[in-house]
Parts: sequence; structure tokens; C-alpha cells
Amino acid sequence: MKTSKAQAAVQPPAGTRAARPADDKLLLLPEIAKYIRREEETIRWWRKTRRKDAPPVWKQAGRLVAWRSEIDLWLDAQRDADMQDAGTAA
Repeated sequence: MKTSKAQAAVQPPAGTRAARPADDKLLLLPEIAKYIRREEETIRWWRKTRRKDAPPVWKQAGRLVAWRSEIDLWLDAQRDADMQDAGTAA
């Protein structure tokens, strides 16, 4: 199977994290906050207090950023956890 240049560009070296989708986007904190409908300060607080369920953000050149695909995975995990809690509460 032959891969295109675009696909090859997102393939990580062996032993590193899985490849992100070719159309993935790096989001800045205001974009993350808008996307998950939370205040920027809330996300900063979650990160500062090291909440286990905080979104996967990190600093790049002094700014908080995250890959959109990782935020989507985080949102899916939040939904799954809530559904498990709702199922056990019944």
C-alpha cells in the first residue's frame, strides 16, 4: 500500500505517539474554551490544579494549546464516564 506525501507527513517515527488525522488543527486556549464551552480561566484552573479530568492542554511558546483530535477524544471520554456513572446510579 502506497501512502501519499500528506499521509507520510503525519506518520510519527517508530515508538512515538499515534499519528493524528491529516486535517487536525492545533487550537489556542480561546479556541479550546469556545469549542468545549468553558471559560478560559476554568481551563487554566483545571491545568494548574492538575485535575485528572482536565482537557489535554500544554504550553507551546508560552501559550496553552491542544490538538483538536485530542480534545475530541477527551470529550468522548467525559461522555463515556458520565454514561457509566448514570448506568451504575440506576
